Order: sequence, then structure tokens, then C-alpha cells
Amino acid sequence: MAPPTGPASTTAEIPAVPGAPWQPPAAPTQAPAPTAVPPAARRGLKVAAAVGLTLVVLGAALAGISALSGSLPKPEVSVELCEISARGMVDAGGALLNKDDTPRTYELTVELKSVRGGDWSRTQKVPVEVGPGGGADQAEWTTSAQAPQNVEQVSCRVVDYSVS
Repeated sequence: MAPPTGPASTTAEIPAVPGAPWQPPAAPTQAPAPTAVPPAARRGLKVAAAVGLTLVVLGAALAGISALSGSLPKPEVSVELCEISARGMVDAGGALLNKDDTPRTYELTVELKSVRGGDWSRTQKVPVEVGPGGGADQAEWTTSAQAPQNVEQVSCRVVDYSVS
């Protein structure tokens, strides 16, 4: 019988690849055996681990103390008055709502600052005593300072507070 011919019976010859003949991959190499840790280094590792564990425990304890001391509810502070008179007297005021269940004395840090006119600013500490919170106990606060004649407009804002 004659070999088939036509498009359904094509044969191809694979050309040789130039270069070195094919070789199977090398066997995987073994990792070197770990060297023994000298006893002095082992003691150093134990000490380092103990110090690290102590620092982690101490850090967690300090974070817990910080979280407990920072658990007081933040008061609501508003600025309802901020004006400058024709003579340069700056008046600021507002209210503080205590959200804690016990009476507190807060010290507000109020910044008075020129917006138009001269380059002027003052920081005032304002003590505010307020009864136990619960939603209805609030106290008003006020402060004032003399600004130079060239200051025409001011801004007033509470930038910080502390509790005593």
C-alpha cells in the first residue's frame, strides 16, 4: 500500500537545537545542616526574649492605664461669641456641656487671632466649673483681650482642654 498523500498526512521534521545536548536537571541539593548554637549565645537569646516579653507586657499595661484614664467622655464646647469692639477689645464666649456623671473643672485653651488687620494672636486659659453631666449640665465661659488698633476682624476657637 502506498503512503497517504495530501494535506491530511503531512510529516514534519524537528530541527536540531544548536548548543549542548539536553541533560536532565540536577538532583536537588540538601540544605546545610544547622550549626549548633553555643551555650553563651543561647543564654543571650533567652535574655533577649525575656526582655522583649517584659517590654510587650509593660506596653500593654501602660496602654490599659492610658485607655482607662482617657475614658472620660469628651465635653461639648461651643463658641457663641467672637467680636472686636471699636476700641480693640476682643470678647469670646460660649458654653461647655459636661458629659461625665461627676462635677468637673475644665480648663479651656482659647485662641483669639486676627483675621484682617494686623498680625495678632493671644491664647487664653479659661477655667470652667460644671456639674455632673447627663445631658443638661452646662456652664458658660467668657474671655477677653485687648488687640492693637489695626486689627479689624478676629477669629475665636477652643484649641484644647484639660480636666482637673
